[in-house]
Amino acid sequence: MVALLAGCAGRPDPESMSDQRSLYQASAYRSVQQYAVQAGQEFWSLPGGSVEVAWLVPQGRAIAPLVLYFPGLGESAQAGARWRQTWAEAGYAVLSVQVPAYGIALYASKEAQAGIFQPLARRAFGPEALAQRQTLVVQSLAHLNQRIRAGDLHFAAIDSSRIIVAGFDLGAQTAAALAMNAESASTGLPNIRPLAVVLLSPYAEVDADIQSFSRIQAPVLSVTGPRDEDPFSWVASPQDRLKVWQGVQASGSCHLWLTEASHSTLSGIREDFKPPQDSKGAPPAKSGQSGPPSPSRMEANGGRGGDSGGRPGGGGERGGRSGPPGGKEDAQGGKPGIAQEDSVNFRQGLAVQAISLAFLDARVSKVSAAELWLNQKARSWLDGQGSLAFK
Repeated sequence: MVALLAGCAGRPDPESMSDQRSLYQASAYRSVQQYAVQAGQEFWSLPGGSVEVAWLVPQGRAIAPLVLYFPGLGESAQAGARWRQTWAEAGYAVLSVQVPAYGIALYASKEAQAGIFQPLARRAFGPEALAQRQTLVVQSLAHLNQRIRAGDLHFAAIDSSRIIVAGFDLGAQTAAALAMNAESASTGLPNIRPLAVVLLSPYAEVDADIQSFSRIQAPVLSVTGPRDEDPFSWVASPQDRLKVWQGVQASGSCHLWLTEASHSTLSGIREDFKPPQDSKGAPPAKSGQSGPPSPSRMEANGGRGGDSGGRPGGGGERGGRSGPPGGKEDAQGGKPGIAQEDSVNFRQGLAVQAISLAFLDARVSKVSAAELWLNQKARSWLDGQGSLAFK
């Protein structure tokens, strides 16, 4: 009986955990005005190939800056729902763009079915694939502008002249490359000149020239941590993700180092997120465009997962293996209590939400309250969850 009581005493009280979460959330940064959000999803056929897109547009805002969001390797355009929803509710239009070959379809390949993921990652992060993604992003923006000029009501509130590029994992590589090439004519394409850059789980090659990231002229928010392990086992160590921050010189840049955030946490998975559906229960597609993937291939949360279908684990403590995200074992040899684990994920995820939103409001929308919170309150608010650095 004594042993049982001792074991129970080591677990957090659920009511106490709920109170702590409420206090932490109450002091987090939030935009003054919150908007209802209109969502949609389509496949666009472009000169360079097809892309899957998903958009969130704030309703009731006359004109909204545009966040171009790029999901990670193996994710659908619906991925990053937690971050995208946060930004959209604060008044930013968000267009998520994913090249199908690097999305969910990747898991249908023979290599993925055999559990061999490194060659897939090597090709996806390679220079040819990166150039293709940049081309398709530029073409996607051109297509969006055509729809805006044509009076498409879905996109009427979008100000495509005020762009933020953001991405996770493979998408972070795409976002950084677009920002690095903003002043370059080498791509032969119209340049995207972002007002800000958000890199979640940033990527840099092993032999990357750190100084090359100084070409990014817009302020950068970089987010990673010691548990940000690559489930494809392509990035050798989370420390490699610091190279981008080390090279960035743009004034107003921030680096958020989260002590317990896994790769899966940084992907922005929302368990309650469901993609928009038509009356037949399928994701919508415009007439004359490429159809969406079958329902069996769609993931409601857009994330990788660590399921039994041969996918890599979702950024757990030992990333790269099948199975659910890992975690430190408790004194009884099992996983930590659910309340404790949920609290860690909640606070780490909320840190990304609050700081990324304050960053956008301060750097793009020039909100003085966001600048004040970011510079004077954010570090103490993190309260052991991580650290925040500035340039």
